[in-house]
Amino acid sequence: MTPFRLLSCMLRSLDPQRCVSRSSTNVIYSGGLNSMRLRRDLEAISPDFIILGGIGILSAQIIKTARYGVINVHPGLLPWARNVGVVGRSLERGIPVGITVHYVDEGVDTGRIIERHLLPITSNDQSLDELENKAQRLCANAMIKIVADVLMKGHIPKGHYQAEKYPPCTWMNRAEREALNIKIKDGLARDLYQKWQRYCDGSSETLLSCPLKEDKE
Repeated sequence: MTPFRLLSCMLRSLDPQRCVSRSSTNVIYSGGLNSMRLRRDLEAISPDFIILGGIGILSAQIIKTARYGVINVHPGLLPWARNVGVVGRSLERGIPVGITVHYVDEGVDTGRIIERHLLPITSNDQSLDELENKAQRLCANAMIKIVADVLMKGHIPKGHYQAEKYPPCTWMNRAEREALNIKIKDGLARDLYQKWQRYCDGSSETLLSCPLKEDKE
């Protein structure tokens, strides 16, 4: 189970109001995803941005409540790996493991791309479970950095439109995961990471240029 899914299961067993009241002062306990209550609460505070992390698909009405946009972090490289199960399906499609910070629109992971990072992979990474966990941690770190270094300083991140729309990914079944684990042990994920480093912007071994030249050959 990924860290985000585990955290979600843990939170469902707790009282959210009691948990946040101990350490937070500016917290609104609102309604469910896309509910009228959530929409009213967001319209009342008129946020500059809405920040997401593994929450699901927002309705157009909720998206429009943010003055400058909704920002999400996705555990796959867009546009090639969208929807769910993206780490495994990326490797299956010949795409390295990485993450994308992007604006949210009414599609599924089709919004403007802010930045993309490759996930550094070595020969020590031996399973799909390990790669999925590392991708989720990279997602969290990237979002923290965007909030602290960009949004909190009053900047509005530039976004690049996705030129193409690839078929959505789906969760792998057990047999597919086991077959992919063999390829990961043989170096598939590491080799793709090393191959794609040539697309980095020069200032980092993981930050991909945006947009890429041709957005991949």
